[in-house]
Amino acid sequence: MTDQNGLLDKDFDGLTEKEIKKIQRREKLKENWALYTLPFAIIILALVTYYNMSRGKPEIIIWAEENILQTELYFFESEDVGVMDRDSIYSIIFNQDQTKYININFRMLFNEVETEKNFTLKTVFIHPDNSILHEYEEEVSLKKGDIQTSILVGYGFQEFGMWNIGTYNVKIYFENLLLTESYFKIDFPSGPPLPTPTPVPDNSGVVVVDTVTVFYGPGPEYGIIGSLEYGDLFEISGAYEGCQWIQVITPNMEVGAIYTGYIEYTLECEEMEELVPPPAPTAFPPIDPPYVPPLDSIIINIFNNTQGHLYLELFGEITHPFYFPPGEHELLVPDGVYAFYGYSCGTSENGEFRLDDGDDWIWGCD
Repeated sequence: MTDQNGLLDKDFDGLTEKEIKKIQRREKLKENWALYTLPFAIIILALVTYYNMSRGKPEIIIWAEENILQTELYFFESEDVGVMDRDSIYSIIFNQDQTKYININFRMLFNEVETEKNFTLKTVFIHPDNSILHEYEEEVSLKKGDIQTSILVGYGFQEFGMWNIGTYNVKIYFENLLLTESYFKIDFPSGPPLPTPTPVPDNSGVVVVDTVTVFYGPGPEYGIIGSLEYGDLFEISGAYEGCQWIQVITPNMEVGAIYTGYIEYTLECEEMEELVPPPAPTAFPPIDPPYVPPLDSIIINIFNNTQGHLYLELFGEITHPFYFPPGEHELLVPDGVYAFYGYSCGTSENGEFRLDDGDDWIWGCD
């Protein structure tokens, strides 16, 4: 006869009751070993996992994840590497026969630094065939109280026509972890560069970008009169804010204001009459015609942290102006590459990049 542990009675011959119970406990432990040890195995696995994770994320990486608020990556072409002047224009499409060096202007915004931080930013240029074209590392040191940093680097050739046609990828690594990336395209030759229009003498100017918006006063808050195209001439009748804005008379004899970054003129600022801006309207005027989102629109999250109204004009799959009061908003547009003009905080910003579904576009005052 056997007991509940499967032991024969004869196995207990000559043993005391205490010894028999001890043998039974030992046999039961053997049968349920996996069940008894499972909690300890889980605890050990959790400790090992936590240890490995803590080793894989040093303090500087954790700081980055918690504090980096925004990254901005723009491209421009120049005659030399890392050189940016007032004529540099951000873009993502460059003609092969007019391009020497492609430079990046990378800016990182973060919460105020409480203690000094030191880290490495690495820039990698990737060829259209996915091979690494160029790598550059820069040691960055943040002082207590800093809220932003930027780097200006580039790659290219001393002669025109040396870039291969195709789409290039640029990646920015923070301590060898991918922080952000973007693309630029080297396009087919376009023939000789367009000559810059020469303004006529006296009180005239000329538009030197594809399109410029004309406002009723010095800023988007005054409302839009219309726009002028590349090469359009206009008459200058005065200046606002130290020539940051120019009052013009358009070919249609309309009086308005143009931001000076998009025009050329021969007059010196001291030769223009300094005008007093008219009272700004209490609210941004309505945009006519109103914007109707296309059916294939994606959602771009607009964060207007400027404490004032934001004026944003897009040129691309759709061309339209927008007003955004302070706060968070959704912008519905088709995905694609857009040039943009934005005005807030008393200053303007322009550039060009791709908009994808779910992108966050954060605006704030420096």
